[in-house]
Amino acid sequence: MAGLIFVPVVLAVSPDDIQDEIVQAMSENRNASIYIPPGAHLHLNTTIGCWSNMHLKIRSSGEGATLDGAGIFPHVFTGGTSILFISGWCHLTLEALHFVNGRYSSGGAIYADHAGNIEMHDTHFTECSAPTPTDGGPTVYGGAMCVINSGAVTMTDVSFTRCSSYHTAGAAYFYNSGDISISGAAFEDCTSKETGGALQVIQSGSVEMTAVNFTRCVARNQMGGAMYVMGSKHIAITAGTFTGCRAGTQAAVVLLANERLNLAGTRFIDNEAVLPPSALFLSATFASTVSNTNFSGNVVRPSTDAQAAHVNVKDVTILAATSLVWPCPLGHWMPDVGSLVGDLDGCDRLCAKGYYGNATILFTHFAATDGGKDREDKLAEDRKYEIRTAFGAGMWGGKLPNTWEVIDAEMYAILAYLRKMASASDAQTRRYVYIQAAQASS
Repeated sequence: MAGLIFVPVVLAVSPDDIQDEIVQAMSENRNASIYIPPGAHLHLNTTIGCWSNMHLKIRSSGEGATLDGAGIFPHVFTGGTSILFISGWCHLTLEALHFVNGRYSSGGAIYADHAGNIEMHDTHFTECSAPTPTDGGPTVYGGAMCVINSGAVTMTDVSFTRCSSYHTAGAAYFYNSGDISISGAAFEDCTSKETGGALQVIQSGSVEMTAVNFTRCVARNQMGGAMYVMGSKHIAITAGTFTGCRAGTQAAVVLLANERLNLAGTRFIDNEAVLPPSALFLSATFASTVSNTNFSGNVVRPSTDAQAAHVNVKDVTILAATSLVWPCPLGHWMPDVGSLVGDLDGCDRLCAKGYYGNATILFTHFAATDGGKDREDKLAEDRKYEIRTAFGAGMWGGKLPNTWEVIDAEMYAILAYLRKMASASDAQTRRYVYIQAAQASS
C-alpha cells in the first residue's frame, strides 16, 4: 500500500456504484472511500469484490445503510455468494452498515481470503447464513463472516442476529489470521450444526473480547454452544455474558490448546450441554486465570440413555484439563486441574460448593445427611480400587501413591470421560488423574 493516497469520498446509491469505484481505484492503484446515504437499502444481485492491495472503506452514518443479499442466492447453484468478497490483501473498513440475507457456503455476508486487516464499527448482520452446499460444494464455515489466511480483525459495536451455518460457526469464523478484537458486541440466536454456535477461531492470533454478549446460541451436534477457540494465542474475555446457550456435546465456551485464558467479570447463566461441563471447557499451554466471574443455572442434560450411562454428573460447570487459577481474597475456588460443580456466586467464600480448604488442601465434603465420615471412607477405598484396576501401576511409572485424597463418584465420572477423549493426551490424563485422585506421600 506504499504510495497510495486517499481520493475524495464517492457517493454510492446502488451496488454498481460501489463496485465501479472499487474497480476504478484498483486500476489507478489507489484507495477507495465510499459513502452510502443513511436509510438507503441496496438490493444486490451479484457480489461486491475487492482483490487488490488497497484500502477499501465503505460507510454510512446515522441510522446506517443496508446491503441486502437476498437477490444473489437464486442465481448461483453453488449456494450463493457473499455480499462482499475480499482478497489480494485488500484492507477493509466498514461503518454504520447493516448486512441482511447474505447466503454463501462460507461467510454469507463477508468472505475474506488472503485479505489485509479488517475493521468494522457500528455494523450489524441479520439472518445471514452458510446453508447446505450442493453436491460438490465447499465446506461450510461462518454464517455471516468467514475470514481465513488474513490480517487482524477489529470489531466494535457490532451485532449478529439469527445467523446460521450448516457446519461450524453460526455467525463468524476465523482461521489462520491475525489478532481478533471484539468490543461491544451481541450474538443472538445464532446456530451451527457442529462446533461454535456463534463464533469459532482456529490457529489465529490473540483473541480479546470486551462487553460481548452471547444469547441463546446453539451448536446442535458438537462443542461450544456460544464459541469455540482452538490453537490460538492469548484469550482475554472481560465483562461478557453467556446466557441460554446450548451445546450438543460440551460447554457454552470451549477453549482448547490455546496459550492461556484470562477471564474476568463475566457471567455464565442458564447454559446447557449434553455432556459435562455445561459452561467452560479449557486446556492451555500456560496457567490461566479466572476472576470475578459468576456461574449460575448451568446444567448438563444428556439427551439419550446411552449418553446418560456415561455421565452421572449433572452439575459440572467447569472442566480444566490444564492449570486454571481462580484467585480470591480467601483462597482458591478450584484445584489446579480438574472440575468444578454447581453455581459459583463470586469470591465471597473460600471454596466452591462441595469443597472446603484451598487448592493445596482439597477434599470432598459430605454432609451428615449423606452418611458423613463413614461414606467418605468407603468411597475413598472404592475409588482407590477402581483407579488401580483401571489404570494400573504403570500410570505413575510403577509407583502408586501411598496416601489418597477422597474423591467422589461425580469426580470419578469426569475422570473416566476425560480418559476417553481424543483431545486429552496421555500426559494430560495422567496429570488429571494424579491431582484429582491421589497425593503421593512425602
